[in-house]
Amino acid sequence: MMKILYLFALLVTPIASSGASFQCTATGGQGFEYTEDSYQAKEFERLEFDIELSNELNEVTLQITSADTVLPCTIPYQVIHPDVVSCVSDMVMFNINVKTLRFNYFSGFGYVTEFENKHYNDPVFTYTGICTKTASNN
Repeated sequence: MMKILYLFALLVTPIASSGASFQCTATGGQGFEYTEDSYQAKEFERLEFDIELSNELNEVTLQITSADTVLPCTIPYQVIHPDVVSCVSDMVMFNINVKTLRFNYFSGFGYVTEFENKHYNDPVFTYTGICTKTASNN
C-alpha cells in the first residue's frame, strides 16, 4: 500500500505538489433535467469553472471552486494510464489527464434521488472539455 501511495504522489507531484489552479471549460454537456413532473433529455450550455488540484500528505484532492465541492482522488490505472486522475464523491466524478488537461465531469445524483419537493431534483449531466493552468502556476 505504501508503494502505491508513493507512486501516486510521485506521479501527481509535478503538477500539484502544493496546489495547482486551473480554469476549465466545457463546450457543452448532455444529460437530463427535471421539468414539471419528469426528467427530460437536455443539452447544457458551455460551462466554465475553476479547480484546484492539491497533494497534501499523499492525499490528492480536487476542489471545484464554484460548486464548493472537494473530491478525493486516485490514479485508478497506474500502469496503463498513470496521467489520469479520477476524483469521486457523492455521485459526482471528475476525471482529468494531468498531461493533456482534458477532463470528463459527471453527476448522477438527480434521477435516482427524486424528492417530493421538486425544487431539489438535481440534473444528471456529463461534460467534457479542457483545462488550462492559471497565471499563478507559471
